[in-house]
This record gives sequence, C-alpha cells and structure tokens, in this order.
Amino acid sequence: MKIKEIPSKLNRFLYSATPTHRLAKILYEELKSRIKRPASQVTTSMELKKLIGDYSIPEDYVLLSLDVSALFTNVSLELVLASLDKRWHTLFASILPFDVIRDLTIFLFENTYFVFNDIFYRQKYGTPMGSPISQLFADVVMDDLETFCLSELKKHQCNPIFYFRYVDDTVICVKREHIDLVLKTFNVYDKNLQFTHEIEKDGALNFLDISLIRDGSGLITDWYRKPTNTTRILAFDSRHTAQQKKNIVFNLVDRAVLLADHRFHNKNLIYVKNILRLNGYPEKFSNENISLRLREIKHRSGGRVRRLSDSEPLRVIQLPWINGFFPRCQSMLKRYGISTLPVKSRGLASMIRLGKDKMDKMGKNGGCLLIQV
Repeated sequence: MKIKEIPSKLNRFLYSATPTHRLAKILYEELKSRIKRPASQVTTSMELKKLIGDYSIPEDYVLLSLDVSALFTNVSLELVLASLDKRWHTLFASILPFDVIRDLTIFLFENTYFVFNDIFYRQKYGTPMGSPISQLFADVVMDDLETFCLSELKKHQCNPIFYFRYVDDTVICVKREHIDLVLKTFNVYDKNLQFTHEIEKDGALNFLDISLIRDGSGLITDWYRKPTNTTRILAFDSRHTAQQKKNIVFNLVDRAVLLADHRFHNKNLIYVKNILRLNGYPEKFSNENISLRLREIKHRSGGRVRRLSDSEPLRVIQLPWINGFFPRCQSMLKRYGISTLPVKSRGLASMIRLGKDKMDKMGKNGGCLLIQV
C-alpha cells in the first residue's frame, strides 16, 4: 500500500480521523426506525428473565447456547445488501431513495481506514470498525440467518420451544437428539459465520449474566458472574460523589435480586456485601443503601422506582463536584424541585493520553492523504 500526500492547493479535501462517522450516523438514524426489531431479540437479561418464566420444558429437551465467532468482522457486504433488499418495502418510505441507501452502504464498507505505526490500512472485510451503523447491519443479517435456519429446522420436525438472541449470543431449547442438526443448520448458512455452542450442564446453562436453571418442568434464574470476574468496582475512597457510590450499591442489589429467583436472594446479597467490603465501602453505608434499594424494589410502581410524580417536570442542572460546595447546593436546590448532577472538575482524560499515532503537523492542514492499494 502506497501513501502519497496531495498538494496543498487541494486544501478543500481535509483528512479526518473518522471521515465516514457522521455519514454512518445519519444513515443509522434513518434506518433504525424503519427496520423492524426481530421478534427473537432481547436487549437485557431482565427482559429475558421475564420471557422465559412461563415456558414448560419436557425432559427430552435441552438448553443450548450458540455464539457467533467474531460476528462484526465476518459480516460481508453481500449479506448486508441482501438483507436490505429483503426490506425494500419498509425502506422505500425513507427520505433517502433505496438506491442511495445501497450506495451509502457500499461506500461505508469500502472506505474504512485506520493508521498504525504511520502506515494507513483499509479494512477489506466485515462491518466498518467503530461505526455506529455496524450493529444494525449485523442485526439484520442475524435476523435473516435465524429466520432461514428456524425454517429449515421445522422441515426436519425440529421445533424449538423458545429461541432468543442478544446480538451474537443465542439461547435455544430443542430436543437433545436435534443438537447436531441445529449446529449444522446454523453453520452452513455462510462459511464466515460460524457458531460455537454450549450445552446445559447439571440442569443449568449460563447465558449473558444469568443462569437458566431447571426447576421441575419450568425454569428459574440466578445472577451469574464469570470465573474471570475481578470483583473490582468503584473504590469508596475514590474522588466521586456519594450519590455515584450509592448507585453502585443500587446496581449490585438490582442484579442480585431482579435477575434471580427468590431462593437465591440471600446468597446474592451476601456476595454484594463482600464485594462492597473488598472495595472499601463502610459496613454502615453498604447496609443502609442495600436496605433502601430493597424497599424501593418492593414498592415499585409501574415497573420503575417512583421519584417524582409523572406530572412534575424534571429540572436538572450540572455543577462542579467540589467537596462541601456540591452537597450544600444539592440540598438547597432540592427544595425547589431541581435535581443536580455532579461534573468532575478534572477527569482522567486530562491526565492520561491515549497512545494514538501522531500525524505530522504539516499533514493536518492544507492537504489530505491519498491512499493507493
């Protein structure tokens, strides 16, 4: 690959570190509301927990998880274009003509560049790295893949009890005798999209951050942590507001309780207390906020914790986090229904610089780079 500098008289063409990012964002915003969300898609573990609660699992069925190896770098332009073509009837109402959508997609795939060690490279395969539209492209391809595969499985009298997917992670419940058929069907769709799998062990399967556990003919769940979990969270003696540290406790309690069957709550809360202790949280602070969050969960209304009435407008301002100043302002403004958000006066970004490759000063202005392959 040769790199040649264009003369400065062509200064209207200025090199940008991410020249296609804005274009990708515009296309994403236009497409996301017009492409229907797949019925199998789940966005959170809590959503999955609610969905599987009513299923009855026969003894000859097994829980199986599938995972695409390196999904984003193995989704081809041809697969994306084919998926968009199948959705032309929903995309024709876009403000962008359908042929323009296709052309923009091709342009984004063929114009993804990065620099390493002063050498410029062009990505030749896969969805554009770091692009806001890459997940949407991967989702439509996975939607078509699963539609095809589930249809093929039905031809062989393989009818899954359920099938749910989070990006490239899938959980499916099929007869044990159909495991090999499922793997073969999913792996022949495209040679670059290959699936690894995991079968339930001792009546349980770990998926995302929950464990799916057989309980008679039904399923219950528990909060799952990977063996590589470091138990590191925001340290209590760090320079953050008290509310941020409370939110850490709230988040842990939510996962310990809302992701798990009631039989596991006590065990999970003991684990939460141990994590907080290991990260320097005082026992009194931990216990008070754990109890507070448990009360809020118990008295939830409409699926969320009520803080302000629905008719009351939410007014928020940002103030610099200065110990002593911020808490007093927060207390005073709260009387007038104004919520405050802390802003750190000096973040890590001002002290830690990313190890990006430097560009020669003469190359930043008055010219751009022509990349020849």
